[in-house]
This record gives sequence, C-alpha cells and structure tokens, in this order.
Amino acid sequence: MKHNLAIALLLMVWALPAQAQRVWLDEDLDFYDPDHPVSVRYAYYDLPLPQDGDHHRLIVRLPEGEPVLEAWSPTPEWEGQLFVGEYIRRYEDGSIQLTGHYERRQNPCQCGGEQSVRHGLFTEYHPNGQIRLAMRFEDNERADGDYVEYDPEGRPVDEFSLKNGRFHGPRRNYEQGVLVDQGHFRSGRREGAQKTFYTNGNLKRSWTETHFGDYIVQTEGPDVYYREDGSKARVIERTLNSEGRTIKTVTERFHANGELESLTIDEGEYDLVERFNDQGELVAREETRDGLREGLYLGRDWHGLERTHYRNGLRQGPSMIRQGDGSREEGRWVDDEKEGLWLIVDGDGSRREERYRAGELHGLQQRFNAEGERIAFRHFRNGTLHGSTDWVDDYGEREVAGYLKGEREGEFRRYSASGVLVEQGYYENGEPEGAYYLFAEDGRMAEKRVYRQGVAHGDWLQTDSEGRPQLRRSFENGELVGEILLEAEGSDAHYLFSQ
Repeated sequence: MKHNLAIALLLMVWALPAQAQRVWLDEDLDFYDPDHPVSVRYAYYDLPLPQDGDHHRLIVRLPEGEPVLEAWSPTPEWEGQLFVGEYIRRYEDGSIQLTGHYERRQNPCQCGGEQSVRHGLFTEYHPNGQIRLAMRFEDNERADGDYVEYDPEGRPVDEFSLKNGRFHGPRRNYEQGVLVDQGHFRSGRREGAQKTFYTNGNLKRSWTETHFGDYIVQTEGPDVYYREDGSKARVIERTLNSEGRTIKTVTERFHANGELESLTIDEGEYDLVERFNDQGELVAREETRDGLREGLYLGRDWHGLERTHYRNGLRQGPSMIRQGDGSREEGRWVDDEKEGLWLIVDGDGSRREERYRAGELHGLQQRFNAEGERIAFRHFRNGTLHGSTDWVDDYGEREVAGYLKGEREGEFRRYSASGVLVEQGYYENGEPEGAYYLFAEDGRMAEKRVYRQGVAHGDWLQTDSEGRPQLRRSFENGELVGEILLEAEGSDAHYLFSQ
C-alpha cells in the first residue's frame, strides 16, 4: 500500500507544469549578454513555449508587451533558435516588417542535427506598409525569377533577375524613381553593354564588360564618361588579349567646350602624353619607347618651356626653350649635338648668334643689342677661338684680340665695363711679346711690362696714383736682375737691388 502511494506522488510531481523562465534578447534578437558592455535588453520571450498543434508558439515581445516576432519552434525550449512554418517580424509600432516561411532540413555537413531554411515567399515591408521586396526562396537559396525592389513611395529601386542565386540578365537601378544604372549580368557579374545616368536623365557613363573564363571580368573597348550637362568628359579605350590582360590603353580627356584636353597612350614599353588648351593648341607632349624619348617633346622644366624633337632618346631636329620673361634659345640638334645656327634672345630683346658643328662652336659668334646693332663678335673653329675677336662678356668687359687655334695672336686690348682701356699688348703663339701695358680706371698707365716669348725680359715700370714713375724692375729671361725705387719729388733714384 505504501509503495503504491509513493509511485502516485512521483507521478503527480512529473505532471506539474515546468517553471516559467523569461529569456532576454538584444536588438539583433541574439541572446542578451549582461557582461557585454554594448549589449542591451531589447525584447524577451517566455519558456516553455506553449504548444500549438505540432509545433510551439514563439512570441518575442518588447518590454511593454508589444510583439516584434511571431513564429513557431519545433521544441518548447526553442533549441538552436530553429523556426518552422510561418514567420512574422514587426516594427516597434506593430506594423509588419517581414513575413515568410521556414522549414526544417538536415544539416548538409552530415554531422547530424537540423537547421531552419527559408522556403517559399518572403516579403519585406517599409514602415509605412509599402512592400520593399518580395522574393522566393528554395532551401535558403534565392529562387530564379524576376524581382523588383521598391522605395517607401512605391517607386522602383532595383529591377533584376536571378539564376542559381546570382544576378543574371538585365538589371536596372533607380534613385527617387529615376534610372541611374542599366546593365546586363551573367552569373553574378556584369557582362556586355553597361550604362549609368545622372538624376537629370543625362548619360553619365557607357562601357562594355567582357568575361574571360570563370573569374576575370574586364572593361573592353570604349569607356565613355560624361559631365552632368551631357558633354563628354573622358574616353578610355582598352585593348585586351585573349586572356583578358590589357595590352593597350588610350585615354582622352575633354574640356567643357568639347576640345580635347589630353591624350594618353599606354602600350607596353610605349607611352604618349599630350595636353591641349581649350583652344585645341598643343601645350605639352612627351613620347617614350623603352624609357627613351621619341618624337616631339614639349614640356616645362626648370629652365623653361622646351620644344625639342627626339629619336631613340637623342635630341634630333629643331629645338626651342622659352623662359617666362620672353627670353628663348633655339636651334637644331643632330644626334644630341648642336648643329648650325643657334639663336639666344634675352628678355630685353638683345640676342646672341652662335654657330656649331658636331656640338662645338664653329664659325662666327655675334651679340646684338635690343636695337639690332652688333656689339660684339668672335670666331671659333672646332670649339676653340680662332680669328678676330671683339667680344663683351656677361660682366660688360670687352676684349679685342686675334686668336689662332685657341691661343691669342697679335694685338690685344681689354676694356672695363665702363669702357676704359685696362690692358694692351701683343701676343705670339698665345704668349705676350714685347711691351704690355696695364691702365687704371682713370686712364693713367699703372704698369708697363716687357716680355720675350712669354717670359719677363726688359724693364718693367710701375707708377703711383698720380701716374708718376715709382718703381722700375729689370728682368732677363724671367729673372729679376735689378729694382730701382724712383723718388716722386726729385731726380734721385735708390737702387733697391742690382746684379
């Protein structure tokens, strides 16, 4: 009798309802973690879930009691957070956000257990009740078909087709109901003609995508960009090989008035860059092959704007360099060496003419003032002075002389920048010969020297600041043999040294 009573008591305990438990979720409807610093208690559900037919009713509520999720679970404890059957997700105001249907499937990993998969029509809504997107699923994969996504006003946002879960076929994107992107897809990637548009309806870009194998997609052919006013801004044309690698790219940019702004060609070891102003005039150009310049070069360097022709990296043909102050240098190159007449013009209009042969000065060199009057000249042969010279250097000093194979020959005079004669003598074979005079800026003779074959020989005389004899020295074949200090006020002389 006592044994039967104990069994009855145990059966009564087992028959009591399980103790209710409240489970909190965060805003993502994941389990709330009180130890996580950003986790917030957002909604809850109570366990055990009440049974409703073959499944258990799951209602997730906000703290105030409003439902945000209505679904069914295969178990009263909602183990694994699995869904089965109809599914409804709501906004906080109670309006429907998403509806759909779940089914149970075995895990594909062959590791046992089950999973919930979307199967059937899922419809998503905007807060105002407008359908955002209705899409069918088959075992958690997006089903093939044509779909349209809408904005809250019911205007299309995205029109597309799916095949095997990927974009396949035409696709159009809209902003506020205006078409902004129109293209074609194959296996999830763009293929064929593509276009984008500004919101005013004008074409923004037009190009073509080409598939190479299963993984490579490249833009091929003309790729045209437009400004919002409809004018053409840039054209990029790519040439691809059979493997989809770019072997040539031609890029054109345009000014707002339609004139070409720049042209760029990139083809392996060959490169070309040209730039134009809005009047269509070429203002910059550089062409290289294997790293060496070719053809016309037009560019601004530290020394000014240069316009020169090249061949195999060597300057070849006419050339000009122009500075910002209007000065310029122009002439002709042959195999990277100056040849023929070169003209150097300063900003004030004065100029210099030079003649070259094989990169060396050869022939007459002249300087002219701004009025065109010749003010200096000299002659060169194979890079050395040869012939008569009447030259003014950059410091204004003037030299009048003759040269023979780079050595002074004959009479020689040098003038200061103020035009005063400061040196006068005679040269033979590049050496001074005979009397040689030095003059001060006031015109007086400051010193007289005497040479024989470039060596001091004879009496040398120095004067004081008044031009009076002050010191006489005597040389023989470069050796000092006597030195006399002359008195300024009398006729007496003092021998300082004499052999």
